[in-house]
Amino acid sequence: MITLFNREKFYVCNDPQDAARVWGALKAEHIPYEMDTLRSQPALVTGFHARMGMQGMNGNFTPGQYADQVTLTYVIYIRRADRKAAQAAVEAHPNLQ
Repeated sequence: MITLFNREKFYVCNDPQDAARVWGALKAEHIPYEMDTLRSQPALVTGFHARMGMQGMNGNFTPGQYADQVTLTYVIYIRRADRKAAQAAVEAHPNLQ
């Protein structure tokens, strides 16, 4: 079981295929893991979203205009005791997806 007290951040990336490769390797080797997906967007985009209602009413805003500005960050956690096994699993399965 992974708890707040025995976990460590193992892998952080923005590429979903790369994250899938890592958690696939961990799963193949039966190494427990947890993953958080963090959503972030630049402050400039947040300001645009705050003004969306007014711009939409005036006809100046299209819904997809700023949709691609959101970034997802994948954070994979493992137990500290599994660090070496996890590294070996990822190295043993470089092309796994």
